[in-house]
Amino acid sequence: VNFTASDKYLCEYVDFLSSKIPIKTVNNLFVFTARGSFFALQKDTNNTDGKILLDTIEDQMNKRITPYYKNIKKINNKAIAGLFVESVYHHFNKTNTDLIFMGKDIGSNGINSKYIIRHIPAGTFIVPEKSKHKLERVVIALDKNEYAISFLNKALRFCAAITPAPKITILHVLHWPFLGELEKAIIENYEFYSGVNMKKRIKAQFAEDEKEFREFVKSHLKGFENLDIKIEVVQEKKRKPFHGIKKHLNHHLVDLVILGSKSHSGFEAHLLGSLVEKIITVNDKTPMLVIR
Repeated sequence: VNFTASDKYLCEYVDFLSSKIPIKTVNNLFVFTARGSFFALQKDTNNTDGKILLDTIEDQMNKRITPYYKNIKKINNKAIAGLFVESVYHHFNKTNTDLIFMGKDIGSNGINSKYIIRHIPAGTFIVPEKSKHKLERVVIALDKNEYAISFLNKALRFCAAITPAPKITILHVLHWPFLGELEKAIIENYEFYSGVNMKKRIKAQFAEDEKEFREFVKSHLKGFENLDIKIEVVQEKKRKPFHGIKKHLNHHLVDLVILGSKSHSGFEAHLLGSLVEKIITVNDKTPMLVIR
């Protein structure tokens, strides 16, 4: 929490979510990031006033933050002075946390959420300001890679914990990078010189890729037969894959989108930036759960 208007919609959403999944305890955390001022204060007062400052902040959290929770009874408030990511990581480990919740104001790029996702091995729930208190339709954005099976299992286990169970769409974006601005010129010239109907061949390949993905998903749904699951494959020819997810969120009723990230190495953070971080940046209405 950060003592801005985002605290209200974030905490109220978490309180709503507790009616859908079991949430026993909420640990609210405020990070006082003005470290220079804090340590100077400690030095000038023989290490006493820094604690008084943090205690005062926690007292304000008890008065201003705790009342947002109507259904969750166990609320802990903590103020820490330090670097943001390091402080959250320390508190995450200390409190044995299952999920991290962060708000996202309209127009912001969610930079703090991206830092948390990159560096802390936890499921992170990002709640945009416009989020509605509904959890009836969930989209799982799934790619077919070596992490897909583990991610899909975690995402479906989360969905299985929701009461009542939501309708689930497993969304896959088929993307062929070369089918961009040069698509028409390439295809027309290729067809002219080779005599091959390239458009027909591409259409057939998309159909084959879609069939292969559907079979892949169906082979990993054991144990989730009671869930209402639909598989949807969309084509994104001209732009990056994340546009296919963005388009789906903009044109369908979606209460939650579940995304997967791999790890927090520099290379994988770059991969994360190509999809998950872009979705976080442009999405101002649909809650996002990023699973590690």
